[in-house]
Amino acid sequence: MEASIEIGEMAKAYDLNNEDLEDYAKRLKELHKNSNLSLKDASKLAAANMRLDRGVSNLNDNLEDYKKALKDSNRGSAEWSNTLSDLKTDLADILNIADGSMLSDAFAEATLNSEDLKKALDGDGEALLRLRLAAADNIIANLDVDDTALSKVQSHWDYLKANMAEGVKAGNIDQSELINSFNEMIKAGNMTKE
Repeated sequence: MEASIEIGEMAKAYDLNNEDLEDYAKRLKELHKNSNLSLKDASKLAAANMRLDRGVSNLNDNLEDYKKALKDSNRGSAEWSNTLSDLKTDLADILNIADGSMLSDAFAEATLNSEDLKKALDGDGEALLRLRLAAADNIIANLDVDDTALSKVQSHWDYLKANMAEGVKAGNIDQSELINSFNEMIKAGNMTKE
């Protein structure tokens, strides 16, 4: 019962269909029964995959429209702001971060025109990993905390990246749990961007 409640909360938080998420999680749990994957962990993987699929689909459908709208509209106008908000939502889905508003406007605009986004949308896992690392850098750089706390967070993040270098080069490390832990750290500390 508790797992169903958590799945429902996750579905609501990420605007996913509750039944689809629960079915997907159960299939993942069954597929990985030898690894003792819990339903809770399977639901996190299912949600991340569903969000990735949705984000890739939305970005593929809207990429040129986003570029045109941001180029043709005045910075700060309603059209520009709405387009940027939609772009950040889609980026949050593919990057598996809690909320697109955690990303800076500059990061979202730069990512829109990046080679890594083009490659990630074509299924390049290494490009997606590079985007996720860049997003984590961006989120950390824009935390609204005192300099000492920011320095500590940045130091820990730099240490993690340095010690993950081989896995990052090989493209075989799933960053979603790491980024989720940063999301939780940010929420727990009431930290915000800007």
